[in-house]
Amino acid sequence: MSKFVSNDFVDIWYDEEYKAIINIWKTPPTTDEFKEGMNQTIEAFKKYGTGVLISHTSDLGALDPEDQEWSTTDWISRALPAGYRKFAVITSPDIFAKMSVEETLTEVKTAHATLEIQYFPTEEEARKWIKESENL
Repeated sequence: MSKFVSNDFVDIWYDEEYKAIINIWKTPPTTDEFKEGMNQTIEAFKKYGTGVLISHTSDLGALDPEDQEWSTTDWISRALPAGYRKFAVITSPDIFAKMSVEETLTEVKTAHATLEIQYFPTEEEARKWIKESENL
């Protein structure tokens, strides 16, 4: 794996074997940190030529409603042209954080039916889905 970004709130990697961007949220981000991490994810899509994302949301926390709105409008409108097409979400055991992420992604999926989104309790299960669905 190749490290793309590492800071106090998120690590972003490129996994060559799975041709996927992996972001690992390390702490609940501020609005600015969330936007920075998400924007860096778009840059990673462009750099590595992939639209597959595995995101660890266990430590993301519940998203602010304004961050949810931003991600379903501004961010997605830039991520899709950058190649974003498949999202494996490692869910949080925290029910409120999990609901926040799922609510946001339900809006995205409704508006962008071509985007594949699946939820998993572990990265291993997410990788299995990607391997099978991408024929790796």
